[in-house]
Amino acid sequence: MATAGRTWLQKLFSFEGRTSRIGFWRTFLCLQFASAVVLSLSAFATMAAGWAGAIPALLFLPLLVTNLAVIVRRLHDRGKSGWWTLIFNAAPLTLVGVGEGLPRLLGQSSGGAAGLMVLFLATGLGLWGWVEMGLLKGQAGANRYGAPA
Repeated sequence: MATAGRTWLQKLFSFEGRTSRIGFWRTFLCLQFASAVVLSLSAFATMAAGWAGAIPALLFLPLLVTNLAVIVRRLHDRGKSGWWTLIFNAAPLTLVGVGEGLPRLLGQSSGGAAGLMVLFLATGLGLWGWVEMGLLKGQAGANRYGAPA
């Protein structure tokens, strides 16, 4: 679990250990900037050569892994398992899909109260995740995931 002796690149892709709030925000903002650059390169390559836009898009994979790793390490800092990522990220996306598809399932033209409740739940889970990862302090002292970052 100790990150001593690792290079910054190894730390960036590691799912072990903890990340402080400031470390989370620094990494997250850098990843958002890198994603915007990759998206722009991919769009320009697609306009210039069609299928060539897929080549820069391959750079999204390491960005995705790094983003997931920093989220897991941040959850570790809060004393939570990395599996909480499913609740904070995958569940809201799934619920939005359910909320969007609910009207068709119910044979309605709009989602009505049930669809709205599902979308509110998705929003609530997403906000809870942001508060948990981005605003709340990590656990003081060492926890089962290691020493504070």
